[in-house]
Amino acid sequence: MHIMEGFLPVSHAAFWGAASLPFFVIGIRRINQKVSANPRLKLLLALAGAFVFVLSALKLPSVTGSSSHPTGIGLRL
Repeated sequence: MHIMEGFLPVSHAAFWGAASLPFFVIGIRRINQKVSANPRLKLLLALAGAFVFVLSALKLPSVTGSSSHPTGIGLRL
């Protein structure tokens, strides 16, 4: 389920955005370190991104009559 625009209070969005920022920065740094150590990982990273995109585009029927979609965000290099 997706949250519609304007439904989430701005204070919640700002707090959770700020709380997630350190993890985002650490993740980008780790990706840069791994890619600089082995440039061929760029291809694997692109392939993983494409896989996550295709996986999230799949619609699976749900019990409630709507649909769900899997995510591959938990994948790790």
